[in-house]
Amino acid sequence: MASYDNLADIRMCKRFDKVSRAENALLFLEQIKNHKLFKVGNNVVEISFADTERTLSSALISHFRRI
Repeated sequence: MASYDNLADIRMCKRFDKVSRAENALLFLEQIKNHKLFKVGNNVVEISFADTERTLSSALISHFRRI
């Protein structure tokens, strides 16, 4: 099992103003490395979906396209 200390903290992720929302979503995913297990400060976040066909990547892209 991986150490929680090595997980990316999403508070440290950068947002890029000169790229599209979809590209920002992909860049965010690259920065956090493991999109299903990451930290927010000292809190570990594990993502899961009831719909097994849906991923965090597709959820974020859908979200950024809507706003």
